[in-house]
Amino acid sequence: MLAAFLLLTSSIFFTGCKKDSSNTDTNTTEDARDSVLAICRDVYLWYEVIPSNFNAKSYDTPQDVMAGIRALQPLDRFSFVFTEDEYQQQFVQGEYLSYGMGFKFESNAVLRVSYSLRGSQAYASGVRRGWTITKMNGIDATRPNVDQLNSLLNGTGAISFTFIDNAGQQKNLSLAKASIADDEVMYRSVILSGGKKIGYLVYNSFLTATQNPGTPNEKNSTPWIG
Repeated sequence: MLAAFLLLTSSIFFTGCKKDSSNTDTNTTEDARDSVLAICRDVYLWYEVIPSNFNAKSYDTPQDVMAGIRALQPLDRFSFVFTEDEYQQQFVQGEYLSYGMGFKFESNAVLRVSYSLRGSQAYASGVRRGWTITKMNGIDATRPNVDQLNSLLNGTGAISFTFIDNAGQQKNLSLAKASIADDEVMYRSVILSGGKKIGYLVYNSFLTATQNPGTPNEKNSTPWIG
């Protein structure tokens, strides 16, 4: 069984898949890159794929170390490292850098918008859940191109999106990445059943910044296509 874990080392947070371990107390060194390697050797689910001569200092950043380790195990697409400031912003304050949309493949050739965050440029431009994305910066939005698409989404520049809206009309939009506050609620409504009112809330994550469900919203997740 896979499990997510989150550790702090030298102001770096680390999250990924871990193995069962009775001892997860890992000594940190002065260099956060070495700390990431030490943690992976101890609790990473696929620790055995890390060669004994793996040199963390050959990488520029702790994030690069994790990417290098992840590259050794094709099954691992989700382990990552971020700073304490990034953790506070995304998981405590409920803000993160995003293009304001989520993405989901319906098939190898059809990529859909899975949510559009209120307050984002995408939402203000009319982008809604269910729209089809056909291209990003001229790259076909198909599953064989997923690595190129994720590279674009993890960059910092504006992306030219080609959409097909829910009425079948093509829309071309250039969207910039921005820090977006999120209330974590995808949808809310009141259901009448048997003469009673039932509150219905759809959450896609639970962040401490959420204090009030607010208005109906199509919500949050890391902008990564899987």
